[in-house]
Amino acid sequence: MAVKFGKDGKFYIDTAGYTTPTWSEVTLATDVTLNGDPVEIDVSSRGSVASGFKATAVVVNDVSVDFTLIVDETDPNIQLIQNAFMTRGLLYIAALSGTVSVVGSWGLEAMVCVTKFTNGQPLLDKQTYECTVKPSLCSTPLPQWVTY
Repeated sequence: MAVKFGKDGKFYIDTAGYTTPTWSEVTLATDVTLNGDPVEIDVSSRGSVASGFKATAVVVNDVSVDFTLIVDETDPNIQLIQNAFMTRGLLYIAALSGTVSVVGSWGLEAMVCVTKFTNGQPLLDKQTYECTVKPSLCSTPLPQWVTY
C-alpha cells in the first residue's frame, strides 16, 4: 500500500474561468481539510423496523474545505480569497489528493463562497487566516468529485 502524505495534497484556485481553468496553487496553505458529510433522512417503515433496525437514505453530500493560510498581503491567491469574502463573490477551487496534472489525483472541484475568513494573531507565532469555503448556488459548474 502506498502512503499518501498530507504535504502531497494540493489546493488550487482557478484564475481564468471554469470552462478552461488555469489552476494557481495556494502555496501559503498549511493545513487543508476536505470535509464530506452525507445528509441523511430516516426512511424507516413498519416493514423495515420489523427486523429491529431503522433504515437510512443519503440525500445529498454536504462538503466544505477548511484551510489555514500564512498571512502575506502581497500573495495574489490570498487577495482573491479575501476579496471573495469581502464582496460575497465566488471562487472556482480544486482540493486534490495530489497535483492537478498527475494521473490518479482526486478530490473536489467546485464554485464556492468563502464562509469563514478569520485572522489569527497569536502573540508568539505567525499570523494566519483560518478559512472555510462551501459550494455556492450557481447553475454551472456544479460541484463534482474528479479524478485526473
